[in-house]
Amino acid sequence: MQDEMIDLRRLGLIIKRQLKVILITTSVFLALAILYLMFTTPTYTAKTLLFLDRTVTQTVSEISAVKQMAFEKSAIESEVEVVRSLKVTDAVIDKLAAKGHFPKLKSGAMTRNQVAQKLLRGLSVSREGETYVLAIRYTSESPEMAADAANLYAETYIEEQLGAISDISARMMVWLENRIDDIGDQMEVTQKKLNDVRAQYNEQQREKRGSPESLADSDNDITLTEVEQLEKELKTYTSLFDSYSERLETISTQQSLPISEARVITYAVPPEGKSHPKTKIILGIAIIFGGGLGVLIALIRDNFDKSLKRAGQVHRELRVPFLGFFPVRTSTDKRALKFHSKVTSDPIEMRMSAIAIDNPFSLQSETIRTIRHNLDQKLPGKKKKVIGVISIDENEGKSVVASNIALYFAMFSTSLLLDMNIKETAKRHNAIPGLEDILLKNESLDAGVLYSDRENLSLLAPSPHDISKVLPYLSVDNVKTLLEECKDSHDYVVVDLPHLSMTADVYGFVNSVDYLVVVAEWGKTQSTKLSFYLKQNGISPDKILGVVLENADIQKLKKHHGYKS
Repeated sequence: MQDEMIDLRRLGLIIKRQLKVILITTSVFLALAILYLMFTTPTYTAKTLLFLDRTVTQTVSEISAVKQMAFEKSAIESEVEVVRSLKVTDAVIDKLAAKGHFPKLKSGAMTRNQVAQKLLRGLSVSREGETYVLAIRYTSESPEMAADAANLYAETYIEEQLGAISDISARMMVWLENRIDDIGDQMEVTQKKLNDVRAQYNEQQREKRGSPESLADSDNDITLTEVEQLEKELKTYTSLFDSYSERLETISTQQSLPISEARVITYAVPPEGKSHPKTKIILGIAIIFGGGLGVLIALIRDNFDKSLKRAGQVHRELRVPFLGFFPVRTSTDKRALKFHSKVTSDPIEMRMSAIAIDNPFSLQSETIRTIRHNLDQKLPGKKKKVIGVISIDENEGKSVVASNIALYFAMFSTSLLLDMNIKETAKRHNAIPGLEDILLKNESLDAGVLYSDRENLSLLAPSPHDISKVLPYLSVDNVKTLLEECKDSHDYVVVDLPHLSMTADVYGFVNSVDYLVVVAEWGKTQSTKLSFYLKQNGISPDKILGVVLENADIQKLKKHHGYKS
């Protein structure tokens, strides 16, 4: 749960950092949505509700000659297709044209087939849930056209149903009339035959009663069974005649009173609001998609942003400790310090960053205290310590950090700031020996060191002449010898090293210092670039005391990275 909270907090900070990107992306999507709304022709949808009344269907089935269909799912889907049929559409075209719609049809600019296809494109017929209600929707650029089309489709469908029933009934009536005539003829023939047979049978019976000697049956005698069979046949024909006559009368009554199982329960009216495009939905989708894409871009940008800004980045990407921040530099961070030399009596004034000792509660002071604490932990019991301060390029605040470290250490012990930036000459007195003179063995270390009047701080820097001569002498042995001499007279030696990009000049110092403090400019120094130069100069993570992020924008840290000072 805690990890999830941390992830959500990190996501929130990423959004804050990349808020501008998210707002720009969302604005672009909103602008596109507004353009779409401006240039899209609005359409209107009207709806007519058609009820398929099953009770009417059952009643009709009881009296009708034709068994009506029950409205189950497949039957209702069939009715949907009937509404959309070309036969119904063709009739609707004539009715809409009579109302003044489709002027292009009258002028010949559109064919009847084109009009039919256009009508069907705007038509939607569907079942409302699991009910017996069909919703006929029509979408058009005209509200009146939408309402007229929806209503006329419903009315034409009902007319089509009534016409179908009427056609079936008419054909059934013709068939029934023919059958009744045939049965009537059969009845007449059977009746006549029955009368003849019955008369013969009665005559025979009288003769038998008057002449007893004629009791023997003759081959031509009419039996009672024959009479009964003819009577039964006549009765059958009579029953069929009555049944067909009753059915014919029922169908005739139905034709005079046509009943449809469908009826309109809600007529469409011209809609007041457009159905497409839906302004609120489109703008909402634009905001959601624009914001979502903006967050995605923000996450990608933040993930690929390798500029060092946070302590976690230092630990994660460089695998070395984070020492602290040096906030954005100001002119008040520096103060004038007076130095003197044993070579000349003239005092030398130099401006150096001293905020770590001038403001004990500053972030700079906290960072320097962290450096001292880590150094004491790494080198317990060692009295003489050499610390190097290094960065990739110039103007990354390396000298600012180095001067603050030297001044802080000078508060409780002797400290020497060794400026090894031989390509960045300091403004010094020409008569005072510099670093190159000492390395070339032309002068002693004591002659080139400047001593502060008030602090236990000493300074050794290059002089402005013959700097090129010292480059061949920056070997490991020469540098090590120099630093050993410095430790003889000072407890702490802080070396302001050449830039990492000057690989040839750095190599001689890396193995001669106890630990390195790496200075990276906040928000500009790339972790990948820093890692590359550290490896190129053979500097392992074990040699690095930690990283200081210099020139840090504390307001942005608090606002965008959740930093609390």
